[in-house]
Amino acid sequence: MSRGRLLATSVIAGLGLAAAWQVSGLHLGDTEERRLAQRLPDFARAAALPPCAGADQAALRLLILGQSNAANHGAPAENDGRPALDLWTPQGCVQATDPLPGGSGSGGSIWSHLPDALRALGRQHRLSLAVIAVDASSIADWSDAKGPLGRHLQQRLQALHAAGWQPDLVLWQQGEADTRKGTAQAEYQQSFERLRLSLREQGIAAPMLLARSTLCGGRRSEPVRAAITDLQRLHTDLLAGPDTDQLDAAATRFGACHFSQAGLAQAAVLWARTIDDALRSTKTGEPAALPASTLWSATGQAPTLRP
Repeated sequence: MSRGRLLATSVIAGLGLAAAWQVSGLHLGDTEERRLAQRLPDFARAAALPPCAGADQAALRLLILGQSNAANHGAPAENDGRPALDLWTPQGCVQATDPLPGGSGSGGSIWSHLPDALRALGRQHRLSLAVIAVDASSIADWSDAKGPLGRHLQQRLQALHAAGWQPDLVLWQQGEADTRKGTAQAEYQQSFERLRLSLREQGIAAPMLLARSTLCGGRRSEPVRAAITDLQRLHTDLLAGPDTDQLDAAATRFGACHFSQAGLAQAAVLWARTIDDALRSTKTGEPAALPASTLWSATGQAPTLRP
């Protein structure tokens, strides 16, 4: 084979490989940082959504952080008639249905099922949500304050603070990316500690509910699950969220990772139970029934919740 023909064959093979990587969401030649930046959600749709009817001081305010299963990568709903949710975006508060602004993806979310799940427990809260969730984001992405996701998080939190919006609870649903990466327990734990400190320094004083959400491709991460257990043991402001890894049946997942509509509804039930537990541990208008973390001094106050 001539050198020219060999070169042409190599170029064609290279283009084929690049196309295969692009289909999988990995663009050959891009840096990890660039790929992550391309996945950050934009808010073009939010600009066309109706504004919230009015600031509801009695709403339960939830800040949702995580990757695809915290975003809009579930099976899309088929005109199920669920009411719109109040979502805080850079454009202000809008009323939205899936896909919810602030999360990547164009499918369904757990959070549209959450009002029904809470009502089944006797909780009639109007929800006020802020979603910051990006598919395939690892704990290293979240803890890197100078990376694209860290900068995006900081900008969103600053906008929420400027609007006078403070969460009552932070819901954390992340871990599948670290299953794929094989992140060690100590590495995950150290990265989460940096994220936690960053949130507290940015004025987020609310307790965090940590899901065990590592199942993807038929595998789950015992090191990540162990790291979450240790984090909850070490910090009184880190509470047990749901174990969504238990939703492992074919009926609750598609593609062996993301939730079907049945899975989204069941995940919402699990989240509602842990939210209910967190609210039951507090009294109306009083500080949460948790020993004050030394990091809460950054805000000068302990978190408060409203049952």
